[in-house]
Amino acid sequence: MIDHITQHTYDNIAPEFARVNATMPEKLIVAMQRFIALVGNSATVLDLGSGTGRDSVYMQSCGLNVVSADFSMGMLSQAKMIGVKNLVQMDMRTISFSDRCFQGVWCCASLLHLPKQFVSGTLTEIHRVLVHQGIFFLAIQVGASEGYEPNPYASPPLERFFARYSQPEIESLLHANSFQVIEPVIAGINKRWIQVHAKAE
Repeated sequence: MIDHITQHTYDNIAPEFARVNATMPEKLIVAMQRFIALVGNSATVLDLGSGTGRDSVYMQSCGLNVVSADFSMGMLSQAKMIGVKNLVQMDMRTISFSDRCFQGVWCCASLLHLPKQFVSGTLTEIHRVLVHQGIFFLAIQVGASEGYEPNPYASPPLERFFARYSQPEIESLLHANSFQVIEPVIAGINKRWIQVHAKAE
């Protein structure tokens, strides 16, 4: 089942979402700089669930060759407006690229919109498109809930699907799908995030 509810929500809230989230948090910048150091300055990377393009623009400015993929055309339209170059509409469960074509995959606050039943298969897809020892960055919210929730970007609120994880849970999923966790970090205050850098084995 394709989640048209979350897709429809993001299509509708994209301008406000872009405005509110225009600035990258400091701890995410640190994680991004580490990701870039690990993949190399001229690497080809996939921003998976790229949203309104904030992170893609940062990576482009650092010299990376970035492909930006999102399920929502509304979000991709916002990304185009700020200069993101290589835009692809795509369901992350079926990544439409050949094997081992990326040195890195950046997946920030996007995998959490998939029901947990689809996450292992999606991690297999991410592993498939990474070169051997390629770098995967994942940021996902800490918690145990799974289901649709109202969002703060529209009135009346439209719903998005969220699935949250404990650190041992997400690390176990990564190991089971042939990733070596190299740098897990818990970040954030109001909302706690697991930030993980991992290598494709």
